[in-house]
Amino acid sequence: MLAHPEIDATGLLAHTSTLFRLGPDSYHGQSHWQAVMCNAVELSEALEGDTAVAVAFALLHDCRRENEWRDPQHGPRAADVAREINGRFFDFAPVRLATLCEAIRWHDAGWVSDDLTTSCCWSADRIELRRVGIEPARWGFCGATWPVAQRILSRGGAVQGAGGTW
Repeated sequence: MLAHPEIDATGLLAHTSTLFRLGPDSYHGQSHWQAVMCNAVELSEALEGDTAVAVAFALLHDCRRENEWRDPQHGPRAADVAREINGRFFDFAPVRLATLCEAIRWHDAGWVSDDLTTSCCWSADRIELRRVGIEPARWGFCGATWPVAQRILSRGGAVQGAGGTW
């Protein structure tokens, strides 16, 4: 598990796993969250985004999915979880919590954000589209995140252990 001084990532992963209903073989489960976390750390460190918010995003964004394919309310449900557990596995001030919750809420909308941290979060998730047979395209990334995303994609995706310790 990646270590971050502001996040109890092990505790957060254990907690979100208890909320997740799709099982260990899901496209949207723990292995996906950990790959997104590696990508998010690499993106946010390279671009000076908020790495703690990016780590929390990775471990929360899909934790309330109810099915594999179409679940437009899973983001809002996961954002509610983030608000509920703030102060337990991380302790974000209101502005950072709002950034996290907005990133979670809208991560599947296909938008590109002007906020660098939000862009790092969304890009980290979009890099992993290959797991469901979709090649990530330039339109899904902001100008700042695209070069870093290309570097990650050229390696084949997340390198588990990059940006921290497991």
